[in-house]
Amino acid sequence: MFDLRRGSFGVTHRWCIYLLKMCAGALIPAILLGAQFSERVAARQRTGGGSPDSLFKRAGIRKAKTATACEAALDSASNSAYMQVEADINMLPADARDTASYREYAAITANKKAAAATCARRFKLATADSSDLHALVGLYDNAGMDPQLQAALDRHIALATSTEAKAEALLDAVGHYATYDTTPGRTARAEPYVAQLDALGDSAQGERVEAHAMVSGSRKFYDAADPLARSHADQALSLARALPPEDRTKTYHQGHGAYVAGLTAAAEEDASNGDYKTALAILNEGIANMGDTSKSYEVKGMLSSFRRYALVGTPAPAVTPEHWINAPDGTTTLPYQGHVTMLEFTTTWCHWCKKGYPAMRRLAAKYQSHGYQPMFVSLIEGKGMNKPDTIDAELAYDRKHWVEGDSITFPIAIYDTKFVIVPPSKNDFASKPDSVAGKPLRVPKDSTGDSTRAAAPQRREEPIVFKEYLADGYPTYYFIDKNGIIRDIQVGHREDLEQRFAGIIERLLAEAGRDALDGRSGAPPGP
Repeated sequence: MFDLRRGSFGVTHRWCIYLLKMCAGALIPAILLGAQFSERVAARQRTGGGSPDSLFKRAGIRKAKTATACEAALDSASNSAYMQVEADINMLPADARDTASYREYAAITANKKAAAATCARRFKLATADSSDLHALVGLYDNAGMDPQLQAALDRHIALATSTEAKAEALLDAVGHYATYDTTPGRTARAEPYVAQLDALGDSAQGERVEAHAMVSGSRKFYDAADPLARSHADQALSLARALPPEDRTKTYHQGHGAYVAGLTAAAEEDASNGDYKTALAILNEGIANMGDTSKSYEVKGMLSSFRRYALVGTPAPAVTPEHWINAPDGTTTLPYQGHVTMLEFTTTWCHWCKKGYPAMRRLAAKYQSHGYQPMFVSLIEGKGMNKPDTIDAELAYDRKHWVEGDSITFPIAIYDTKFVIVPPSKNDFASKPDSVAGKPLRVPKDSTGDSTRAAAPQRREEPIVFKEYLADGYPTYYFIDKNGIIRDIQVGHREDLEQRFAGIIERLLAEAGRDALDGRSGAPPGP
């Protein structure tokens, strides 16, 4: 950027012309791409095929004869809108994509909300039959029509003619309110429905487990110390253990996964409060009791959580990426010894990660001078995640987002993504090819612009550090003490994140040495 105070424009006429040419060379393509984007949006609007509003008008929601048909038309229209906008956004320069994305997606969301309200008002709740009520509940929820939503949920429950149907309707009501929604008091509205489920007794045992598990997770999202989060987790665990053996092995894909839900909720509650021994024992119990379903998605998830929490009390693997942001030139790794280190596995597109960044900045400002060392860990993701084509361009993109956009000043470690050939017989969820009908995956170009495509289907190979830390979701946080030992692991965003992390940091900063590890309640002993 030119510094006007130092007279940077006080140059010769020849240099002015040269600089203008340089600027034009950079700006004109961007302007043309922006113009192409605007033209494509305008063209779609002229043909009735592109703007969110026109898509919803064309969806036929006003002609739908039932709430179910109306909801299906609404979903189809929104999916179509997202796909068309995504194609246009990808033609923009990388640093313009987010702005366009937020603008276009916000327009789709607003139009979907308005269309859902239009849809919902066409049908009378008092006369809707049970087969159409579920769709009407969804329309009210999408439209933000809270009084109507609760009335629809209550009518759905009242119309249930069997205990099984009533239990399902009550669980559906719990699911609508026990969510990670920041609306004050939303989770509390689920409590009466949980109480009604409990009143059904053993005939609704599975639904009761899942309801208590959902409310525990939702309450923990707002405040990890909420005693009701603990109470619901304990009830979910107790009810899960009381399930008949034949019900314990059922998974969500079979329409029922209460046992896994109950044990997972309890284990996550214990782990979030630092009691890793109990969390590991609960997860191990679940894995052992699932029998021949050990390859199911749910059990693999429990096994992944078990291995992750088992890292507490073990030496932290070194972070040695190919690229650094906010680190001195020549940096290969940051030593753990003598520091309290926090690693956050994150990425630029993660909404919940971004929600926690202000807290990350404040914690760094407060504790870095006392020996606290925060660090982000991420990876090169490529165009498949709406990123630039080359590694250098993606690094510039990441720098713009984190350093300029989010004001992150501490080190960011970025690993290259590897690609491997997928063996023909390999076809499980853990190695799903990033290719369609045998077409090869687009391999990101390196800093020289070179790109190699293999003939066989490929998949992304996670950097070794992601495997070492068992980081399979964003955000995941690891706290490492002055001896380089992993001491705490927190998975996912929570509203009380700043207060909670401050307590962990202060405790670890106050420790003098290795012997302090064994004194922490519930922690595995150090090596």
